[in-house]
Amino acid sequence: MEPRTVEMGELILVGMPCFSNNANREFSRMWKLFMPRMDSIPRMVRSGRSFGVEFHTKEFSQMGM
Repeated sequence: MEPRTVEMGELILVGMPCFSNNANREFSRMWKLFMPRMDSIPRMVRSGRSFGVEFHTKEFSQMGM
């Protein structure tokens, strides 16, 4: 799969934090915890899409993960 750029309108992202390198499949577990709670998000727009967002801190990058 090749990366691609998709222009979208404004997004407001709602989620749960997970501080991990995913060595034990934590991201997968986070989705399982988050998905049942999606109906409780006020003004949620049902688009049929979900996004995973990752932020890599300077410390994370220096650890070589």
